[in-house]
Amino acid sequence: MSNLEIPQTASRNEVFASYGEALFLAQSMESGMQIFYWLDKVLPDTPPGKAPRIDFTAEPLSELNMNSLGGYVRQFRRELMEEGTVDIETRSIMRKLEQAASDRNILVHSYWWDRALLFGTSQGRNEMLKELSGLITRFRYCNAIIRHLVLLCLGNFGLSPEKIDSPEFQGYLVMSDQDSH
Repeated sequence: MSNLEIPQTASRNEVFASYGEALFLAQSMESGMQIFYWLDKVLPDTPPGKAPRIDFTAEPLSELNMNSLGGYVRQFRRELMEEGTVDIETRSIMRKLEQAASDRNILVHSYWWDRALLFGTSQGRNEMLKELSGLITRFRYCNAIIRHLVLLCLGNFGLSPEKIDSPEFQGYLVMSDQDSH
């Protein structure tokens, strides 16, 4: 729906489909940040030329006390700030990632409650579709950034994505690639 014109009379199914797409993208962002931190933790200790062995299904990074997109983004921001000077482009990207985490929380925790009356009318559903279309666009952008971070992390250690044979990692690549189409 995000690449199409909003219909005159939005159906319930169109709203549900757009909501589902937004959730799909939110999950992809969260998975990407989790994978980024797994790679960042494991790759420095991997012997050169060896493929890292990462159990992406294990309890993730409890020492960083994060288990959601917001937690990963806050950790990433802390690390960037600790490194010192952050350029304007990086600050802009961080703000977009932070907004995406906030938008994801609204989508998951209160979206339907806050829009129950809107959903009951055609005009309200049109408004919801416009809002969801904007979320989808922003989530796609942030998802591309996160995928880029994952690939940069691999490239920093001279690894290609094919070297990580984990089904979870390969599934993420497929999932994050599909959202760009």
